[in-house]
Amino acid sequence: MNKFPRRDPRHERIQRNRFHPLHLGLENQYLVNQSQASVASSGATPTIEPKDWDSSRLPLHRVENPEFYIVVVPEMNGGRLTSADKDMLGLAQQLANGGIGYDNKGDQELEGRGAVLAVVFGTVKDDRFAEAGVDRLLDLSWFGEEGYQPEYQLALLQQADKQFAPRYWLFGDQTMNSADLGRRLAARLDERAATGVVEIDDNWIWCRAGQSGNEYRRPHERILLVAEQIADPVSNYRYQAIPVELDVLMREKAAPEMTPPVPSKIEDLGLVAVDPSSVSLMEAEFVVAGGNGVTDWPLFHQVAAALGATEGASRVAVDDGNMPRSTQVGASGTLVSARVYLAMGISGAIQHLQGMTHCNTVIAINLDPGCAMVSRADLSVIGDSSKIMQALVDSINRAESEIRVRELTEFDREQAKEKWDDAV
Repeated sequence: MNKFPRRDPRHERIQRNRFHPLHLGLENQYLVNQSQASVASSGATPTIEPKDWDSSRLPLHRVENPEFYIVVVPEMNGGRLTSADKDMLGLAQQLANGGIGYDNKGDQELEGRGAVLAVVFGTVKDDRFAEAGVDRLLDLSWFGEEGYQPEYQLALLQQADKQFAPRYWLFGDQTMNSADLGRRLAARLDERAATGVVEIDDNWIWCRAGQSGNEYRRPHERILLVAEQIADPVSNYRYQAIPVELDVLMREKAAPEMTPPVPSKIEDLGLVAVDPSSVSLMEAEFVVAGGNGVTDWPLFHQVAAALGATEGASRVAVDDGNMPRSTQVGASGTLVSARVYLAMGISGAIQHLQGMTHCNTVIAINLDPGCAMVSRADLSVIGDSSKIMQALVDSINRAESEIRVRELTEFDREQAKEKWDDAV
């Protein structure tokens, strides 16, 4: 029997679809989607935690003197923990505590054996690490420069490996920065990395072979690049998230002249502006989707362009010819995992909700306060979509005008100062 069972996306789809013939057999099971919304297997639409929810009411999981460490390097897309990062932290807690699940609700504090250490690079905009399952936090966002700097980050990971001697390193296999660092670390430490990890038991790890989808087993490795949805995120406990520091950085602070610089062969030329319409729905971070409630489609395109978002649509909007088939979101269209999903005039059919399950933040604009999309959304605006879209465009244009006026004013002041200095 597997010690660390993986999530079953097929069962989750059955639980969300009350018309599925196997749905009744799973009626007593529950799942938690990536926005931390509880979805009952009765087919009800997803709900979110109450606004007055306080995670401090959860029992505390303590690890005072950890026997070993499980190190997680999250992607931190946009400075925030992604749903894949939270799944990876859930797996780390299972590994750190011998596979003990934390779904048994209780009111007592727990004492753990191992500690989950999260290593964070870049700017941090969301500090809810204690809710995600972090026992120790190594924040390296203050060191180095912004941008792509794998050599410097790899040097810091090597120091962390020496100092903490982790039992496992966990990286995301479907991500860019985390997966890149995982492969670099394996090469630098001269160790084999297991990629595409989908399941772990006492004796073996199971991996998925590239695009073929075939799975194979292999012995345990210390560096694991895990697939998405490998485990459920933690939900019923809060964690300490105690800050820790690298000894080498403490010495660098005390005597910076004694620390040799890390040579870099890569020059970061910055980000390249990309047309949102050229980004596929599967890769888009910001999606604006229109449905049957949208009556002014030229205005809809204008809103998407002003917000810098990728356009999506419901099946009704596609069948009516208002949007191309490639923009359809849902079980019969594209599955999206955007950080922000803005649904305009979409009632929220079960097939459409299945396609946006993995979106972090959902905003609904609809006339019907009782529709499924409003119940699913983290933020809802009840009103006519055309009026709200026009207000959005006017607000964006006004803000851009103010910025241009401010820039011109500063430019005029500098020119006036230069003329005054020349005259004096």
